[in-house]
Amino acid sequence: SGETWGGFTYGSYALTDQIVCAAKSNKWWGVGEIVYTTDGGKTVNYTGIEVNGKRVGYGVPGKKNIAFLAEHRTDDYCQTWTKMDGCTGVLTHDTKTDRLFGIDDLWIVYSDDEGITWTKLVEAPDKIFDLEYNSRDDILYVTTVERKLYYYDFCSKEPRLVQNENILAGGVCVDPQNPSIIYI
Repeated sequence: SGETWGGFTYGSYALTDQIVCAAKSNKWWGVGEIVYTTDGGKTVNYTGIEVNGKRVGYGVPGKKNIAFLAEHRTDDYCQTWTKMDGCTGVLTHDTKTDRLFGIDDLWIVYSDDEGITWTKLVEAPDKIFDLEYNSRDDILYVTTVERKLYYYDFCSKEPRLVQNENILAGGVCVDPQNPSIIYI
């Protein structure tokens, strides 16, 4: 964070072992600014760019130069950032196709062009907390701030968001070795 005491940073993402970006705030959950380091944290570069979307960092598989931080995208190792249209946070991807999944308000969105453009997939009933994709079974798991778990089955004849009534959930993760195991 550039602060000797630690500071408040959110949505950190490591592009390489030396290049890391984050949203730095001067107060607990305050408005953040994109900061990055290119020397493993010895120096911090301030961009002056405000972060207002979901405080999460992500990247494009196999493309070390591309990263996302909330509603912003870089494709030159954090040197410049552009605000994305239609996505306020990238959360997961399909390991078979590299399709990215993110959110835009209540909408789940996806991108097939490394986050340049975004397409709406389905609207959630309340604010989305987390997404995770099961590439083997083609299912997208969704948790909301109301601690509800939903799934979106792409193989269904009529894909739609379905709630699992029996589970309260915060974050969600699919086991990479055995996708039938879901951690919530």
